[in-house]
Amino acid sequence: MGRDKLADSKRAKKKEKLANKTEKNKNLLHYNLRLFIAGDEPNSKMAEKTLKDICEKYLHGSYKLEIIDVTKDFNISLEEKVFFAPTLIIETPEFKSRIVGSLNDVQKLLELLGLSETGGNK
Repeated sequence: MGRDKLADSKRAKKKEKLANKTEKNKNLLHYNLRLFIAGDEPNSKMAEKTLKDICEKYLHGSYKLEIIDVTKDFNISLEEKVFFAPTLIIETPEFKSRIVGSLNDVQKLLELLGLSETGGNK
């Protein structure tokens, strides 16, 4: 009988651990990020670097990043009504937003993403 209780206890702990992990994953947003750039223009390259740094530091793999060069593929920019570069389109299950122009203000970008500087969802 003692073995059965031990086995039940182990199963209960595993089940609880899995439930906690599932709950944590529910709280993580998945970000679809589309950055429209204009070739090797300095603002575009800076926006690309800033965004990649933010993704690595704060999003921890919960994102998909697509870099679209409007000088090579302008049809997508027309479909998305992107007329200036750089432009960042952010999509999550909860919202869709865009930033036009410089991505130099990291704090504002983090706020828009719903993140704090400590590296997690608010």
